[in-house]
Amino acid sequence: MSMNKKRVVITGLGVVSPIGIGKAAFLESIKVGRSGVGKVSFFDVTTYPCHIDAEVKGFQADQFMDRKKVKRMDPFARFAMAAARLAVEDSGIDFSKENPERCGVIVGSGIGGSRPLKKNTASFWKKA
Repeated sequence: MSMNKKRVVITGLGVVSPIGIGKAAFLESIKVGRSGVGKVSFFDVTTYPCHIDAEVKGFQADQFMDRKKVKRMDPFARFAMAAARLAVEDSGIDFSKENPERCGVIVGSGIGGSRPLKKNTASFWKKA
């Protein structure tokens, strides 16, 4: 093995999903086959042909970050911050004993920031 290869170690897992917030809730939902799909509750969908989605329900962002930050963030960013925090907690890493330049969190998201995109697009077309 070449000494130039980089190594990655996964030490913790954080989950914010329609079937559970936190690793334990998520894994339990997988074990019992729970679905996160249901009727849209976040906004009125009567004019849309599709009335189902997979919303993250029961999420309280202020459990993971300061309320002032919550107000300034799109929901997908709140989910990402919470998942990152859960992953760090799950890892048990003591960052005071680690080189911070060699630590990081990788977050995966199917799509993010669609609400600001919608709002800004609507604003753009009103001005055009």
